[in-house]
This record gives sequence, C-alpha cells and structure tokens, in this order.
Amino acid sequence: MEILPNNSDKQLSQFYTPTELMNIFRDMLHEQNTSRKAIWMRGIYLVNSNSNYYNYDILRDELTGDEITLYVGSELKQKVSNGNLVMVAGVVSREVRKGGNIQILLKVTRIEVVQEQIISETDIKLAELRNIKVKKGFRTIDTLLENKLYTEVRPKIALLYADGSITHKDFLAGKSAASSHIDFEEHRVSFARVSDFAKMLKDLDSKSFDAIAIIRGGGSGIEAVDDLVIIETIIYMRTPVISAIGHDDDKLFIKNVVDKVVAVPHALGTYFKDIVERVVAEKAKIDILPSLKKWDSVFKQ
Repeated sequence: MEILPNNSDKQLSQFYTPTELMNIFRDMLHEQNTSRKAIWMRGIYLVNSNSNYYNYDILRDELTGDEITLYVGSELKQKVSNGNLVMVAGVVSREVRKGGNIQILLKVTRIEVVQEQIISETDIKLAELRNIKVKKGFRTIDTLLENKLYTEVRPKIALLYADGSITHKDFLAGKSAASSHIDFEEHRVSFARVSDFAKMLKDLDSKSFDAIAIIRGGGSGIEAVDDLVIIETIIYMRTPVISAIGHDDDKLFIKNVVDKVVAVPHALGTYFKDIVERVVAEKAKIDILPSLKKWDSVFKQ
C-alpha cells in the first residue's frame, strides 16, 4: 500500500494495488465489515472484451499482473480508455458464483486517469490471447512422445523452418539419431509473410502430426513470430506446438503460448535424441527383467 500526497484537489490518503487487496481478503473474508469501506486502488485499466459483461472491467497490477474485477457504470466508463494507468475509488464487494466460488470485485464510484495508454492495444490483445491459452491448457509433449515410443509407435513430427534458414549441424546430428524411432517431415515458409505463415500452421494442424516444431534462428525479422495473427492461430491449434526460435535471451511472446519451449534451434535435435535414448534405455531394463527373474530362480534351486 502506498501513501498519496495530500493536495487541495484530493482527499486521498492511501491506495491499494490488486495484489495487495487480494492478499488482504484471503485473510479477512470472514469479517463482515470489509465491504463497507470505500478505498482507492491503482492499476492498469482493461476493458472487458466480452459484450455479455459490459459493466465488468479489469484492473491489473502494474508489477505482478494480478487482476481484480471492476463493476463500472456506463458514464464512468466513458472517462477511461483501454490501457490507461488509473486510480479508481469504490466499495469492495463479494459475489458467490456457481460452484461456490467467491469473487472479489470493486464497485467503482470514481475514476482518475494517471497516465494515458501505458500499454498498447497490441499488448492488451496478446494478454487476452495468453489467458485463453491458459484456460485451454498446455499439452505435455514429453509425455505424449514417450508414451508412443514405449508402445513402439513412431511419433510424427512436422518441422517448420523459416525460408532461407541454415540448419545447425548439432540439430542435424540429433535429428538423425532420433530418426530411428521418430518420423520427421520438413516444411518451409516465409515467416515474414504472416498470412502464408498462418496458413501453413493451419494446414499442418489439419494433418495427423503428434507435434509441430517452429524453427528459426535469431536476428532481424524475428518479431514476425509474435504477430497477433500467428499467436491467435497457435492457441487454437489442436496439434501441440514446440518453439525452437531465436536465442535463449530473446523475449518473444510466442514462448508464452506454445506447449514446449526449446531454448535455441540446434537444441531441438538434442531434445528428440534424448527422449528416444531415454525410452530405449528404460525399455531395455524392462525387457531384461523376466530373464533376470528366471536365472534368479535357477540359482536359488
């Protein structure tokens, strides 16, 4: 909680962030007087894109990303834009939802804009897509591949390269070793032509691959993988997606919505090789157990 400076225009003395308020209410939900006090809160204002909940918007903590629901009247909504840093005043309320879930929300009575458009519309949309992916869930590709290999079914992997990209020798070595147990199918497309890139992803998703790996080195033009069209395409794909893009320290949003991230492209070959070797070694242990038990019984006789 922070202290606001007093001035002639405001009677404010303190405000909370969404994270602070949620922490307080985790311990105080049993007290009946917590919803009777008007408070000020500070955060990033996000307009709810769901038209069914016109009066319910979001206040996001600037630092942690935690969010709290705001109930905002139509007139007050006209004072603020998506992505503004705001101070909102209101009364905390608790609503019981289906399944016995308790939702904390702030019924807003005043709004003051602190800073215009602190985050862009693109950032807001990306955050919404990330939330959709979280709700849909992430697939565990390691387990998927291992289960197939254990049952001696060859997984099918689509390798999608950027046009003109050079394949690292370490990747080729790992891929070659894993090819004894995994079927790879290579495809190429221009990542810079977003419509072609998205179409290729959709085409591959319509086929019977167990996973699709997107492969590209770092450097100029890498930001194309974070295009809204590509991100939205990936989160609605049925096939699990692996990212092997850029350098380890590249801050790419696509890494937030794929099912598995491999730090650098050439490490992808090693990833496949290691999975195959691990399963082969485990299967060898299982296969030798009956023989060991047989000889153990012989020796005991």
